[in-house]
Amino acid sequence: GSRHPMACRAIAWLASCQNEDGGWGERVDVYRSPRQAGRGASNPCATGFVVSALVDSGLAGDAMTRRGVDYLIEAQRDDGSWSNDSFVHVLVPPDAFYVLGSSARTYPLRALGAYRKATAS
Repeated sequence: GSRHPMACRAIAWLASCQNEDGGWGERVDVYRSPRQAGRGASNPCATGFVVSALVDSGLAGDAMTRRGVDYLIEAQRDDGSWSNDSFVHVLVPPDAFYVLGSSARTYPLRALGAYRKATAS
């Protein structure tokens, strides 16, 4: 659960990486410079991952989670999709990456669905 010391450290780290706009992001150069972990412009895919993790950790009611949800709602396009921005999947770090087109729909949508389910009364 979210009370385990390791989980608490991970959640505190996520909180330290949340951007002003409520989202999370990470640049691809993190694989060459691990000190850059969790730093970068917000993107819907990374934010979806984080919001899902926070909800799964029992933190759906936390303000940090709500800010992430607000970012996802604000970033959603008129057609219901999200931009992939610079989000890539790693194939062979630090040099080989690929773009999975469905990520821009899957990760934010899963996060919003999990959040809604967890906060429904």
